[in-house]
Amino acid sequence: MNANSLRAIFLRKGEEGLYTKAKNIIPGYVLSDTISDKDIIVSYYKNDEEWLALTDSLLLFKNDFYMDLIKLKYTDIENVHPFPFGVDPNFTMSKSEDFIFLKTKTGNVYNLKVESGRPRNGILQLLHHAI
Repeated sequence: MNANSLRAIFLRKGEEGLYTKAKNIIPGYVLSDTISDKDIIVSYYKNDEEWLALTDSLLLFKNDFYMDLIKLKYTDIENVHPFPFGVDPNFTMSKSEDFIFLKTKTGNVYNLKVESGRPRNGILQLLHHAI
């Protein structure tokens, strides 16, 4: 799918929030040479250690679950699920945060920390269409 189609899905199924925008809002020094900011369709940026970027073919993210930047091609993702799929019922989180869980074709499971509500819905639907 092309960038405009994916952006349209995000905006139709979700919406921008305080930390989530249908453009790049991640500072250049955080991205460094990882990807060009003009390639980013949707971004979530809370701070330098908690962010997510979606392009027409890649998902890049960093959060407190992982020490390093995670970079995945959509073609490597098997499926995505919203919170609370497979989560300990005693797990607590902020009302402004939510999670999307994804599984790769190699069996790796990742937790994406995202803004709750409609921004999360838009990111989830964009990922469903991209994979």
